[in-house]
Amino acid sequence: FFFFFFKVVGFIGTFGQWHGVEELAQAIVRFYAVHTGMADDVRFLLIGDGVLLENVRKILCEGNCLDKVVMPGLIMQQDAPKYLDACDIFVSPHIPNKDGSKFFGSPTKLFEYMAMEKGIVASALDQIADILEDGVTAKLVEPGNVEALENGIYELISNREMSMRLGKNARREVIEHYTWDKHVEKILDKLRH
Repeated sequence: FFFFFFKVVGFIGTFGQWHGVEELAQAIVRFYAVHTGMADDVRFLLIGDGVLLENVRKILCEGNCLDKVVMPGLIMQQDAPKYLDACDIFVSPHIPNKDGSKFFGSPTKLFEYMAMEKGIVASALDQIADILEDGVTAKLVEPGNVEALENGIYELISNREMSMRLGKNARREVIEHYTWDKHVEKILDKLRH
């Protein structure tokens, strides 16, 4: 990857309403507007496709940031680790459901992020906030708050020590509690009792 010379902020997922990709695009625009000195040092890698992809492109284009964001579209599952390895931090900017119902999703992406042992900026939302702990395994921000998301990204990009500490803690947590083996153990334990 050409990312060798940049700090890279990564996202992988469906460009759907609940993933907060429009808010992420707005946070990217804000990031470059507020931190002009980082324009040559930081790039964003947004992996995936979905109904909001064109909206994301439009927001980035209008904010003059499209050239600082790489969007490879859908990738093969077996290639995901290579792409994620190119990143320095990850974002999981989920937003609440529009109908007010409780957010529920399979947070596989979150576990992949945690396993990569890198800093994570994530929304403090339902299941996500149950898995990640602010200041321990991730930087949690208010869901849908573009400024908070941008601030979280800046904080981890500019504080490598903090990002590394959160990443190490997150990896330890995922290995101890969230591997496929651990999930199978929990299911079997429930069936036995």
